[in-house]
Amino acid sequence: MEVIKNDPRIKIQFKDRGTFEAEIKIAEDLLIFIMHTNAFIFNTSHPVWKSGYVNLDESRGTVGMISIYNFLSDSFKFDRKHDTGQLVARVFINKEGNFFVEGKRQLGILFNDYANMKASEDTIQALVESAIAFSLDIDVDVPPFDAMKEITVFQAMVNTMQSTFTTGKRLGFKFEGETDLEG
Repeated sequence: MEVIKNDPRIKIQFKDRGTFEAEIKIAEDLLIFIMHTNAFIFNTSHPVWKSGYVNLDESRGTVGMISIYNFLSDSFKFDRKHDTGQLVARVFINKEGNFFVEGKRQLGILFNDYANMKASEDTIQALVESAIAFSLDIDVDVPPFDAMKEITVFQAMVNTMQSTFTTGKRLGFKFEGETDLEG
């Protein structure tokens, strides 16, 4: 990746978390990839059913799903269990190896040609690099004053200040189905 070539201080670490999960840590971001163990069929109102590719063979509408979440790496380092990770993208792949991505910005644009997008080492590498670039571009929000104005005695005695409030990154968009729209 270009960012590593330009700044050798930035390290990338990969960790295999088992059969269905993996993580990539880059700078202060931690991307977690989670493959769901079930196959899914899209709702009949989903745009995938409007494509000739799926209409020619309805089984192409049955997919596996990989979700990509972005966390602050410090959330894991300091065991801040209440910190949140944000869904960056969902990758849908069928029995033929065709896939597409639901996401925003480059993730939803570069990887949306379901009929022609085949999973390969090159396309998956491009997808992972796009998810990393997107995540690095998201800043940490300052928690609202009212969210931090009180802590319990237990929090003051046991926890450090950095773990007494929830932190997370905001993506500046919401996926379909979320009601509090931003960006």
